[in-house]
Amino acid sequence: MFSRYLATRALIVLALIGGISSVGTTGLYSSSKVQQSKSSLVSASTPINPPVNDPGDIGSVLASPQCATQASTNCEISIMGALDKGRASLGFSNYQLPAGFYALSPDSQILLLVNQDRGSYGLQPILGELPSLNGYARAGAYDNSDPNVGANELLNGVDSVAVGSNWFGSTTPTNALLVFYVWMYDDGFGSSNLSCPEPGFPGCWMHRDNLLLGGGGANGVFMGVAQTSDASFAYSFALVVVAGTFASISTVPVEDSYSQLQNVLSTDGGSLPGGYWLVASDGGVFSFGDANFYGSMGGKPLNQPIVGMASTPDGKGYWLVASDGGVFSFGDANFYGSMGGTDLGEKVAAIDSSGPFGYQIVSNLGGVFSFGSEAYLGSAELYLLNRPIVGATYVS
Repeated sequence: MFSRYLATRALIVLALIGGISSVGTTGLYSSSKVQQSKSSLVSASTPINPPVNDPGDIGSVLASPQCATQASTNCEISIMGALDKGRASLGFSNYQLPAGFYALSPDSQILLLVNQDRGSYGLQPILGELPSLNGYARAGAYDNSDPNVGANELLNGVDSVAVGSNWFGSTTPTNALLVFYVWMYDDGFGSSNLSCPEPGFPGCWMHRDNLLLGGGGANGVFMGVAQTSDASFAYSFALVVVAGTFASISTVPVEDSYSQLQNVLSTDGGSLPGGYWLVASDGGVFSFGDANFYGSMGGKPLNQPIVGMASTPDGKGYWLVASDGGVFSFGDANFYGSMGGTDLGEKVAAIDSSGPFGYQIVSNLGGVFSFGSEAYLGSAELYLLNRPIVGATYVS
């Protein structure tokens, strides 16, 4: 079983309730300060929340063999079944997924799903991400707390009118679809959300309400998303939704644009053309395009900074290497050894791999250290180098 932790915060002008902290059987839930009025979301003739909490029985899904590894595609597919049951409980059809959906980045997955829900309620779609909101979300993910954005704040040329922010943490590496399910379908009476002690209590379905944030007189809705891991949580996910006003959408630097995402998926046969990761020296990993997040060393103690990264051939895992030769494996990338703890007399500069069963570590002096099935083909240690080695790549 997994442990999960949630928080939620929403800020709507003239709508304020007191903060309520909560403790659940599977985790610790932090407080919520303010919330939008549900009446602002949809007409009274449309069900706002599921008639029962957890209609997809997410506990059984996570206990299934498919979710032995929650970060796997098989687990995402199983959770998608629970999400469809959640939609069915409200009288809606299944989520429509483009080909290649499970290869999309977490923010793209959530953007596609939440906009289908928003469309069912006649709400305008989230247009995409704002760099400043991603920054707030990143701070929330690192701090294990709600992104702290205020109303009437200027965000990349957008004046915020209404704000809703959520945070989710798990001691087990997991995926964005589970986060989305918990926020949308496992947040009412009967869940571990103690802000919902009885049916109809104001704290019920707060996370869901934030994702279905109304316009509040705004002419656009945007979001920010971030995920990371630290010493406390193997998976920390934060999201903030903002309804705001702006003079022209052409002046707003929208990232992961919903319209562009839809266009690329439709013209490219339902899949994105590629993706990539960025890794920071503290081990934080950031996913873009169809590169999924499988974990990181962000927030965890390191003897030396991370200096390199290599992907498995199927793109469902990666290795990180530190300057002392320590190797860290994520996703379907297996660990085959490292130089960590070895007195090299030199600094590691890079890691590369030609296949799923091994990798090579390269030092700044040109030394090459092979692990697993990778063949040793020589090194540059005997060359008179004018400058240190800073990178390496494999040619097949």
